[in-house]
Amino acid sequence: MLILIIDVQPERRAALLGRAQEAARQADIRFIDFTDIDPDRMGTISLDEVAGCLVGPGAFPYVEESVERVRSYFPSCPIGVVLENEVYASQAVRLRKNLNLKIMPLGDLAQIAGFLIDCQTENARGSGAAASGVFGVAQLKGGVGVTTLVAA
Repeated sequence: MLILIIDVQPERRAALLGRAQEAARQADIRFIDFTDIDPDRMGTISLDEVAGCLVGPGAFPYVEESVERVRSYFPSCPIGVVLENEVYASQAVRLRKNLNLKIMPLGDLAQIAGFLIDCQTENARGSGAAASGVFGVAQLKGGVGVTTLVAA
């Protein structure tokens, strides 16, 4: 399971990477890899590998554009936005309402761990084309009452 740490500022990426690794350790998530990446390099990562994306606090001044860019590369991937604690206190509700994403403070390991657990659950469940499909149920009239399940 691969989680991308996305931020324009290398020092903020490193800080978020450390917090995410500690959250994964505390949540006992064993099979997880983190890759910290500059937003300009997102196209180099395979969509099949990514289980979640954390957008770091350095992207806050243009968080809407950053999230849209992540969504364009990884449309079915869970995205979380991590903010500095002070910014979280004043902006989290607005961002949650506008972006419909998980918004977390950098200082709250429990919320970051919760996001990682959700990514792990979603990854284990499977998503995308393999998990989606159309099923039709037809009940046919007959002597015994045959029910047929047809996968399209």
